[in-house]
Amino acid sequence: MTDTVMEEIIASFEDQVSLIKTFSLLVKGTDISERSVKALANFCFPFMPNLESLTLNLDKLEVSDEAFCFMCRSFELFARNLKFFKINLDVAGLTDMGISTLAEFGLALMVNLESLELNFNYNNNIKQGLVKLFTQIQNCAQKLQALVLSLPGVTLLPEAIELLATGVFPNLKSLARLQLGIYETNITDSEFELLFSGLKGGVLENLSSFVFALYEDGITGQAFDVLSKDIIPQLKSVKTFKCYICNNQNITDENLRRFSGGLQEVGSKIVELMFRFEGTEISNEGVKEFASKTLGEMKSLKDADASFGFNARVNDEGIVNLFDGLEGIVERLSSLQLSLQSTGLTDVGIESFKEKMSESVGHLEKFSFNIADNKVSEENRNFIEKIAH
Repeated sequence: MTDTVMEEIIASFEDQVSLIKTFSLLVKGTDISERSVKALANFCFPFMPNLESLTLNLDKLEVSDEAFCFMCRSFELFARNLKFFKINLDVAGLTDMGISTLAEFGLALMVNLESLELNFNYNNNIKQGLVKLFTQIQNCAQKLQALVLSLPGVTLLPEAIELLATGVFPNLKSLARLQLGIYETNITDSEFELLFSGLKGGVLENLSSFVFALYEDGITGQAFDVLSKDIIPQLKSVKTFKCYICNNQNITDENLRRFSGGLQEVGSKIVELMFRFEGTEISNEGVKEFASKTLGEMKSLKDADASFGFNARVNDEGIVNLFDGLEGIVERLSSLQLSLQSTGLTDVGIESFKEKMSESVGHLEKFSFNIADNKVSEENRNFIEKIAH
C-alpha cells in the first residue's frame, strides 16, 4: 500500500466516516509514510464522532513528532466515547514531544476507556513522555477492564516507575486482564518490587488473565521470588496465566520451586497456561518440581504451552519427569505445545514420550513439539513431525 492508495481509501469513506465505530490501521509491511498519518488527521479522525475502538499499529513507520502530534490532536471529537485504544509504536522518529502530546490530547480525554494497550518497542527517546502518559492513565484507571503495557528496551525514569506503582496499579479496581512486558530496561530489583507492591490490595483478586514477561539478566531471583510469593497467590480468579522468563541466568531451581508453590495455590481454576523458562539456570530438579507438583493441581486446564528450551542443565532425566506430569492431564486438554529446543534431549526422552503420551495426544485440537538442536535420530524427528497437528 502507498500513500496515494491510502488517501483514496480515506476519500472513499465520504459521508460514511461519521458512522464508523471501529477503526484499525496496520502500516507494517506497507510503503506508506507520515503523509498518510496527516491525511488521517485532516480528513478522517475529526469526522468520527461515534468511534468506540481505535487500533493504530505504526511499527517501523518513520513519522516525525510534528505529524504524530498533529494526529493526536485530531482525537478530540471521539476521545470521550472511546472504549478501546491500542497503539503499537516502534518509531525511531518519536521523542518525548510525541508521547507527551498523546498523553495530553489523547489519554487525558479518554475518560471512558475500558481497554488500553500501549506497546512501545525499543524506543529510548520517550523517558519524560512516559511520565506524562502514566499521569494521565491514572485518570481512567478505575474504569479499565484490560491494561497492556509492553515496554521492551525502554528506559524508565524512577518517577515513571513510582507513578505506575502508586498511581496507576492501585486504582485498577475493575481490571480483569493485565499484561506487563517490562524487560531489557534499566530497572532494578528494588524497582520491580515497588511495581509489584502497587498490585497488592485487591487489584489481583479479580483478574481473569495475567501475563508477565521478564527477559532480563539484570533482575535476580530476589525480584522473581516476590512475583512467586506475593503476586501469584493473589490471583484467585485467574483463568489465563502466561509467564515468560527468558535469557536470565539468575533464575535457578530454587526460584522455580517458589514459583511452582505460588502457582499451586491458584492452579485449580487455570484454563490456559503458558510458561516459558528459557535460557536460565534451571535443571532437571526444577523441571521435576514443576511437573510433579504444579501440573497435577490444574484440574481445569485446557490449553498448555510449555517450554524449558535453551536450558543446558535440562536433559532426559528431567524431561521424562515432565512427560510424567503431562501424562496425567493430557486427556482433558484441548491443545498442547511443547518446546525442548537446545536441551539435553536424546532418543531416550523421545522413547519415553512415545510410551507415555504419543497415543493420548491424538485427540488434541492442536499439538506441536519443538525438538530442534538436540541429539535425536532422524527416525524420531520424523515421528514427532508426523504426529504434530
